[in-house]
Amino acid sequence: MLRMILIFLLLGSTFHARMITDMAGRSVDVEANLTRVFGSSPPTTYLVVLFKPEALVGLNFPLDNPNNRGSDILDARLKTLPILKGWHGNAGGSSAEKLLERRTQLIIGWNNAFLNNMIEKSLHGADIPVIYVEPDDMQKLPATFRFLGKLFEKEQRGEALASYAETVNSRLASLRKGVKKPKSVYYALGPKGLNSECDNSFHANFIEAAGAVNINHCEQSSLIGMEAVSFESLLARQPDAILVQDRNFYRTIFDDPQWGLLRAVKEKAVYYVPKTPINWLDRPPSFMRLIGTQWLAATLYPEHFKEDLNAEITRFFDLFFGRSLEEQQRRKMMQP
Repeated sequence: MLRMILIFLLLGSTFHARMITDMAGRSVDVEANLTRVFGSSPPTTYLVVLFKPEALVGLNFPLDNPNNRGSDILDARLKTLPILKGWHGNAGGSSAEKLLERRTQLIIGWNNAFLNNMIEKSLHGADIPVIYVEPDDMQKLPATFRFLGKLFEKEQRGEALASYAETVNSRLASLRKGVKKPKSVYYALGPKGLNSECDNSFHANFIEAAGAVNINHCEQSSLIGMEAVSFESLLARQPDAILVQDRNFYRTIFDDPQWGLLRAVKEKAVYYVPKTPINWLDRPPSFMRLIGTQWLAATLYPEHFKEDLNAEITRFFDLFFGRSLEEQQRRKMMQP
């Protein structure tokens, strides 16, 4: 079936290709006019949304899910796209047959040590080119935006996003220099808050970017992460602040007598991560970290963060999503 679809597409299509070098240093032939593109994972799919959402042939998961509230902000047309899964987390990969049926011209992959070569092996020889980009590393995002600007022939858009990312990185670097005593942070995941990410994990490197220290010292063992943590270890370490992803856990932590033993809970230094339209920090890790890390830095170090955070959030949503936020919308997205 796969071979028949491939032959049909090759016989029925003509295109002009261009050779590009992707962000993994690979040379790839790519069609000149990209109108049917698939992101291999949420971090790369959301990058396409920034440049050419109408070119997406499918999504990796629904816009609205426990970690993301996409339909509040993102283009309503995205809700009509099929869910084609992808190469990330527990998704198990996308179907080469379905990608060919949708005449996919290009797959934009996540350059990640846990994912390298996984896509090509899953395609079983289907002739869909794959390029790799850096969607989550804040230091590499300026280059990512400029790369995608050229790929989609929207260089001005790429430059505007890259310039913003450079400003944020510079701002956070200045903040880190001013922080004399970094705060310790526990990143609570899962319904009981007893999963977390290692301090060297790409899932959690925003903590260091915000000038703080992740108390969970370990080695990331898988793409998914979610390392188990004992409450006894938290009791011994007494983090200065707790960062929470799970809404229900956040709503119960202040009434839980066990968690109440932690100084951070007693002092109300527990913070819920915003998720509109895409998680601001992780799951997926994405360009949203440009605003999420500023929010975290402003929350942990209000004396060092010199910008007007609310004005910065408004500026970010206008630049990245073309949306003028009303005060009520901004307040709503900050609530669990």
